[in-house]
Amino acid sequence: MSPTLASRDFVLSLRFPWSNFNPGEIVLVQHPEYHLIVKRVSFVDEHQIQLQGDNTASVSSELMGWIDLDNIVGKIIWHFPAPSS
Repeated sequence: MSPTLASRDFVLSLRFPWSNFNPGEIVLVQHPEYHLIVKRVSFVDEHQIQLQGDNTASVSSELMGWIDLDNIVGKIIWHFPAPSS
């Protein structure tokens, strides 16, 4: 998710009891192939969403495929930059 999020940043995610996701929001997803990932919502359907990364080197939406709303762990509501070394 660089440049929005850097490697080792901390994120705060909330799980909502409703499935109200909007394009542009950042979500935490349990992906069947890529495991636990943080991505931006690009398109919302009734029961699925498509995701994209902010970095051009990110896994493409086509490779990730449609994501069932059940795989969304939560929305990222805050992020904290990793401490400097």
